[in-house]
Amino acid sequence: MSQKPLTIADDATASPGFHTPGESLIGLILPTLDSTTISFAFSLDDITYVTVYTNTHAAAPAILNLGTAVTTARVVAVPEEVGRLSSVGFLRLVLATQAGGPYTVTALFDKR
Repeated sequence: MSQKPLTIADDATASPGFHTPGESLIGLILPTLDSTTISFAFSLDDITYVTVYTNTHAAAPAILNLGTAVTTARVVAVPEEVGRLSSVGFLRLVLATQAGGPYTVTALFDKR
């Protein structure tokens, strides 16, 4: 297992693109956040990103619904489809809303 810190800038809603060849994103360690939803964007070139959708809900983006604002640090699992994509291209975390910052989310990876 490996980990990578993802810094979300002041008042921003997206992390920088990240890619760990041969590893799948399996979870996130979240700090205190205003956002209640995290979605994902995918890119092959780290320039053009598109929203990730799941196979089971083709009309809805792949999301982590946190229910309420994250008031304490927590670990959340990532949808399996997102994990598979992370091993072949770049991903970004997209927060529904976020004020302040910067914030560091730790991404957790497992070998494929």
